Amino acid sequence: MEEKVFFNGELGKVCGVLHSIGNKDEIVIVVHGFSTNKEIGAKIHSERLNEIGINALRIDLDNQGESDLDFKTGAGVSNYVKQVEASIEFVKSRGFKEISLLGTSFGGLVVLATALNHPEIKRLFLRAPVFEDRRNLDKTAKKYSMFEHAHKIKQPIMIIQGDKDKEVNCKNAQKIVGLFPNAELKIIKGADHKLGVKGDYSEGAGIMREFFLKK
Repeated sequence: MEEKVFFNGELGKVCGVLHSIGNKDEIVIVVHGFSTNKEIGAKIHSERLNEIGINALRIDLDNQGESDLDFKTGAGVSNYVKQVEASIEFVKSRGFKEISLLGTSFGGLVVLATALNHPEIKRLFLRAPVFEDRRNLDKTAKKYSMFEHAHKIKQPIMIIQGDKDKEVNCKNAQKIVGLFPNAELKIIKGADHKLGVKGDYSEGAGIMREFFLKK
């Protein structure tokens, strides 16, 4: 069942779509990449999670979608983390027992930054993530550089990256994976930033399925 939801955050209302399958065992908060929204890839990922028996909440980080944060003045890791934290409190209020995070591209950095202060997060799945804010969207960018803080995140992490990604260099993932206490990296040969190989996204979807089916 899909339910559009609005809930309060420190920066205003956050909008999301809750994909509920009737249990409260685990939910994954799905965070989109820079300059996109909850209606594109995030929707597909949420539906795939439902197929394997896991609830999902896909959210809008900024006014690319329906949340209140102003994209031009509010973009940045610190503010995006606040919106994910509001999402965590929302799903807790709905009674979900275990909370995981899924982030794509810049959303990958956002979920990692969120996990720094939320040890209750069960696991993280990162799709072609960035590991530091090189755009310097806010003054606290260095605070969230994973090259400095990766060792603090203890949860299981799966990173998937394409070796033909022209937006995020896969060498960064290869450099950092060993800095996390419990992370694994899988490189998809021939895949672009969207993790497709000539339009075929099945390999990345299979890795995600296997990761979330682990107990």
